[in-house]
Amino acid sequence: MGYFPSYAMGNLYGAQIIEQAKKDIPDLYEKTGAGDFLPLTTWLKKNVHLQGRRYDPEKLIEVISGRIPQPGPLHGLSGKEIFGNLQAVKAAEFVLFAGGKLLEG
Repeated sequence: MGYFPSYAMGNLYGAQIIEQAKKDIPDLYEKTGAGDFLPLTTWLKKNVHLQGRRYDPEKLIEVISGRIPQPGPLHGLSGKEIFGNLQAVKAAEFVLFAGGKLLEG
């Protein structure tokens, strides 16, 4: 498989994961925008990181969201959600990674 299909599937999975995270953490964007990443990192650890080796990617998305992977969540993201939260994403990357190593937390 080449790069484009891999990136496309990653975007599809990511949109479905964030859709479920928003359902489970209703004020997700407010918290991350204010620099509070604990609810998101806790949710990711419980729902994604601890489950990742148990399932293949498609099954993991189904376990997380209750649905097989589908394009609806990706199409449903607004430009503001995608681009308006880039600063929060960059801050999260800074919090989670130092020198290429995942920080414990």
